[in-house]
Amino acid sequence: MLDLFYLLLGGVLWNNVILTQLLGLSPFLVERERASVEDLWGMGMMTTALLVASAFLAFLAYDVVLLPLGLEFLDNLILIIIVFLLVLLFQQYKDEGERGKRWHLYLPDVFMNTAIFGVLLLNVAEWETLIEALVGAAGFGLGFAFMLVIVESFNKRLEKLPLPNWITGVPAQLITLGILALAVSGFNGL
Repeated sequence: MLDLFYLLLGGVLWNNVILTQLLGLSPFLVERERASVEDLWGMGMMTTALLVASAFLAFLAYDVVLLPLGLEFLDNLILIIIVFLLVLLFQQYKDEGERGKRWHLYLPDVFMNTAIFGVLLLNVAEWETLIEALVGAAGFGLGFAFMLVIVESFNKRLEKLPLPNWITGVPAQLITLGILALAVSGFNGL
């Protein structure tokens, strides 16, 4: 049980895919109007849900189909198909009002997120049990959501400072991510 807790906490802090492996940076490298923290948290939770669902299916496909048949080399293709089909399934979710519009607005960002493919590719063979796969995927997804919210809150504070134009936007986000990467590297090895 404690191992699962460390796996979840590790995905959020010291093994954060954004800070340690530079996966999932696309939402940070796009100049767009400021999104609310609620929207970013929703996008992070959508990414987490997609990551957990795809980890479930990928684990089953890898351990039940690919490994017994000796077809491990097809894992990339299978993972892409799984994520694509899950995104199509997520698109069917309709919510009336503003929330539904925001859901479909961020769906392309979530589908093209390299963190989802990276986490699955790097960990599908490492996860030993299905519970470990689900908890690990949830940890990585929550870590992604936390970084979205933290960087946006830093950006809102930076807007109030008299900074030169060349450092605002993407450069400020990358500097913030670098400082956060240094900060969470102290948790490594716990």
